Amino acid sequence: MAESPRGAHFAKPDNPKDAGDEQFSRPSAGDTSGFEDTHQFSGEQFSDADQQHGFVENQVTTPFEPLSQMNVYLDDPNQSNRGKKSHHPGRVVLVIVLVLVAVVGACGFLLYRSAQAVEADAKVITSTASSMKENLTSGDGDTLLANANSFASAAADMHQETSGALWGVASALPVVGQDVKNAQQLASIADDMGSKVLVPMAQSLSGVSMSSLLSDGKVDVDAIQSLVDALSDVSPTISACSQRANAIQSGSISKVNNYVEKAQDLLSTADEAAQTANKIAPSLPGLLGANGTTRTYLIVAQNNSELRATGGLPGARIPLTVSDGAISLGESTSLSDGFDVNINITDEERALLGDAPAIAASWSNFTPDFTHAGAYLAEGWNQYHSDQQVEGVIAVDPVFLQNLLALTGGVVASDGTAVDGTNAAQVLLSDIYWKYPEGAKQDAMFAEVAGLCFNQLMTSLGSVGLDDLTKLIRQSGEDRRLQVWMADDSEEAAMKELGVAGELGSDPTQPVLGVYVNDNTWAKMDWYMDLRTTVGAATQNSDGTTTYDVTTTITNRMTDEEAASAPAYITGGSDMTSGAGDMVSLVIVLGPAGGTVSGLDNRGSNGQLEGLDGHYFGVSTKPGETATIEYQVTTAAGASALQVRQTPTARTFTD
Repeated sequence: MAESPRGAHFAKPDNPKDAGDEQFSRPSAGDTSGFEDTHQFSGEQFSDADQQHGFVENQVTTPFEPLSQMNVYLDDPNQSNRGKKSHHPGRVVLVIVLVLVAVVGACGFLLYRSAQAVEADAKVITSTASSMKENLTSGDGDTLLANANSFASAAADMHQETSGALWGVASALPVVGQDVKNAQQLASIADDMGSKVLVPMAQSLSGVSMSSLLSDGKVDVDAIQSLVDALSDVSPTISACSQRANAIQSGSISKVNNYVEKAQDLLSTADEAAQTANKIAPSLPGLLGANGTTRTYLIVAQNNSELRATGGLPGARIPLTVSDGAISLGESTSLSDGFDVNINITDEERALLGDAPAIAASWSNFTPDFTHAGAYLAEGWNQYHSDQQVEGVIAVDPVFLQNLLALTGGVVASDGTAVDGTNAAQVLLSDIYWKYPEGAKQDAMFAEVAGLCFNQLMTSLGSVGLDDLTKLIRQSGEDRRLQVWMADDSEEAAMKELGVAGELGSDPTQPVLGVYVNDNTWAKMDWYMDLRTTVGAATQNSDGTTTYDVTTTITNRMTDEEAASAPAYITGGSDMTSGAGDMVSLVIVLGPAGGTVSGLDNRGSNGQLEGLDGHYFGVSTKPGETATIEYQVTTAAGASALQVRQTPTARTFTD
């Protein structure tokens, strides 16, 4: 029998004996070869239960003889039939049975061939999907479109193949019928994802790369808007496909079930990502100054050598303007320009933290909630710069800058200092204070390095892989090394979706313990801080809550030799210290939403922040000393495991 493509045609042999390996046959008595474990569906072996309705190509069976040569007598064998016109019901039944066997065998063979074709299409889909991920990472929009078309073509073929009559009949079979239906549904979903999602999105990305989106200090706002529109168009299809996949019932063939589970996971992830992107993307054109508008933001460099709850002293502030995607950086301004402020902080903040965040720009981020601290930093700036009001604050620290320079390449300052992806934090948080003990020279060095780094980013960020940049932003948001506040509520909501808003935990089912530090040494001693919090044994309480034993340690990593030789700008002049190298810290412990903290009531002030159980107290450590703080944290009933969020420090120690 000639091989029929995709099971589209039946080929009829001239004579059953001439059909070769594909002859129709009936099994001999007791023969179970038609039910052996050699059957495959889409290239995979069935279990015994899976093969009740299988068909094996080229199986060895007992050939039957043509009807004319058979001696079939259902009447008296001695009775002569001469001269009688008689019909033998047995022969008729036998003929019908044999025809049915032949038809079923042919259908099974064609279904097997069809399944092979579907498997081939599935391999194309899998291969091109993997390639498309690489295309997205590298920003190769043209190849992405070619692969999207290949995906869509293979998915359409697979959908058409599984929509035929043979698959319809097979879907009604017992045991494996559900698996056939599942394969049909997956093929239909793949077809929709290919033609209605991947191809349109790839078309919008064709010719687009990081280098084309950002070139010569300007973002292509029109290209961003096109991507936003395309994402909005395809998101409903992604959601619908995810819902259809999640509605698929489990079958009896493990291989098909595995495909279903993978499709459900992938589509759920894609749907979640699309929904998140849809909450962020519409704000992007406006944030970039679309349609000729001008947006002004404040870049705040947080100095982790002098800790604040959100990261560090806001020692350098630089205005940044964007108009139609064109980005320009203003002059760096020190805290001495606009130190005294009048900020309306919350009653909870005043009760727990005192007046500090309300009266000084350097203390604006004493509160660990950046959705408040960002607003306070903006208000402090706006009180002194009526001609340059800012609509948002972007806070970064030298560790984030170091990770960014690792992607773009480093810079060299006028004094020959190299600042790159391996040493930016060391240079800006420690070396500069040893090299330039005077504040004026430090400020000049900071301003120069900031300008060099900005120029490097504007000229080289376009060459950075999109995947690498996305991972950096996501991780930096989680670590609180990149935090963004926006005055506009919808834009602020987009920052929360992006994971960079720096808000406090508010979900009792996802409990977060906050441990934050404000420096009280008035110096740069926190380069030497080793801050660690360990969650210990958990006790299940009768009311469904869980209580954890928690230990926080603060270690002063400065040596006595360093303390003796360090410039006063590093060791500080606070009257709270007892000598050079003494590290004085103000610690904030915030319990999880719906939970409590016990064991700290006698250490300092107690209160709440954003409804969270709060404790605020001082800790002092000399060079080489460790302060240990032990307490208990109770989470709400039904909550997941307790997580910890801390102020991002200058260094992470592992020994």
